[in-house]
Parts: sequence; structure tokens; C-alpha cells
Amino acid sequence: TTLPSPEFFKGKILIKGKKLPLQFEGNEGNVTDEDEGTEPEKKKNNKREGSLKKHRLTKELSDLVSYCVSRKFEDFQTSQQNQKYWEINSFSESQALNLAMLCPEDIVSHNKKFLSRVYPNSMRVDSSNYNPQDFWNCGCHIVALNYQTTGLMMDLY
Repeated sequence: TTLPSPEFFKGKILIKGKKLPLQFEGNEGNVTDEDEGTEPEKKKNNKREGSLKKHRLTKELSDLVSYCVSRKFEDFQTSQQNQKYWEINSFSESQALNLAMLCPEDIVSHNKKFLSRVYPNSMRVDSSNYNPQDFWNCGCHIVALNYQTTGLMMDLY
């Protein structure tokens, strides 16, 4: 009913990904980007019906995903009521920063119960990095940086 302790995960590899429905039969199926975090600016521009990109996913790969199943974040109340402990939310850097500024207690509380991932804004065309400490302080578990850019933030990471 709850996420195992960090001690349980020592020496293990967690695979974050999409998952085919439990009742799915066959060797491969399709999944969409719908459950991934998207930046609001992108969402408005690509809000055409049927614009969700489909990806093929093998059942074998889907079965490897158990603790990091992608789930679209709606709001803290919906997560509290409907989200399972093995589901992970992805936030763009700007979305996570906005949540941390507007409702810091909610994001900390959310991260006590569920996994979260923060990724760099797509507007970082120079591949610069933000300070990961800001998101670690909020309890975010996975804070992705641009590995091709060295510097202080990558050293901290």
C-alpha cells in the first residue's frame, strides 16, 4: 500500500516508463504521451484533437516497469485521492518551480507519498542547467539535468 523504503531499493535498478493495461494480451501495443508532464505553452499550441503521439511498446518492456509508472499530474487533490504509490509524475522545471512557489506545503506533502521527476524546460536551447537543490529541497526524487553541460550545477548534482 506504500512505496518501499530506500533500503529496499539498494542495489536495484528502477525503470521509469509507460505501461500497457493489465488485461493487455499480445506482444506489443500502443501508448501515448498523454500521461507525461507537458509544459503549458506546448499544450496550448498542440491541443488539436488526435494530436497525441503514439509509441509502440512491447509487453516484455512494459512488464519491467513496476514502481515508476508514468501518470499525468492534474492537481494535488486528485493525486491524493486517485494516484497509486507506484505512479510517478513528471514536471517541467517551470511547472515544478511554480508549484513550489504557490503551494510549497502541498508539493512537499505530495513527494512524501508519491515519486516525482523534474526535467529541464525545452526553452533551454543552450542546454544550461538549473539548480537541482531547489527541487531536492521540495522532496522531488528525480531531478534531471543536461549532462552535456558541465559547471557548478552539474558538480552539485
